[in-house]
Amino acid sequence: MPKKSKKAEPDPPAEEEEEEQQEQAKADKKQKKRKKAPEPPPEPEEEEEEEGEEEEEEVDDAKRRKSVKNKKQRQKAANYRKVARKCGFLQGAGPNGSGGLDSTHFTVTLADAKRLAQYVPHDFSKGSFGKEEAEARMALTQERLPSAALRVVQSRSETLMRNILNQSVLRMLEGGNRMGLDAPTVLSVIRPYAQNMSFTAVVPPKGLIKYAQKEGIIGSTPADEQEADADDKEAKEIAKASKALLKKMAEEKAARKAAREERKEARDKAVAA
Repeated sequence: MPKKSKKAEPDPPAEEEEEEQQEQAKADKKQKKRKKAPEPPPEPEEEEEEEGEEEEEEVDDAKRRKSVKNKKQRQKAANYRKVARKCGFLQGAGPNGSGGLDSTHFTVTLADAKRLAQYVPHDFSKGSFGKEEAEARMALTQERLPSAALRVVQSRSETLMRNILNQSVLRMLEGGNRMGLDAPTVLSVIRPYAQNMSFTAVVPPKGLIKYAQKEGIIGSTPADEQEADADDKEAKEIAKASKALLKKMAEEKAARKAAREERKEARDKAVAA
């Protein structure tokens, strides 16, 4: 009886090789799928979002600052209107009332009048005024101004200020500018008074012209360049005189204070006795 033939068993090493090839093929497929998968969004987009948020915050801060500024301006204007009504500027009260011609209170105080009469710049070394005007202004600080004289300065300054204000506002409105007064408008109003002034406010101060020339805002002539050294020397002389004057005024003030204290002590002793 013939023997049954046995099936040839597969070679184990060959099977392992096939399994390894299949696993390698699966790994390659997975790797291809990973390559085809969409990549995550890059980080720069997050940075752009953060920048956009910062820009929005800056815009919000600017709006907030503008709102606060407008609120302060409205409050300031409301306070000015209260003072104007108190001083006689009444809305809808006719030419006299609206123009403040029938004044009930002074806007220029006695202290303001004294400062107007004895004004001097804080620093004479910059050549703010010429030598003649600077010496005249320094001499004014030594003049004694009694209360009666200050009241005259107060009343006349008040009338002049109201007239300048009314004329300036009128020209502003006639010119179509409703935003506010500017320097050229006020200058056109005060120009007629210049011929009666001891110290003109129409011609720019000497020091202001020199500063503009140094900064290149306006041009300078050869004569200006030649006079520059003389002007600096003159400014130093004026500054020296100003320092001496300030020292003298400080000493006089200290002496008056000591005299007041002595009188007070004398009164206290008399009361105690």
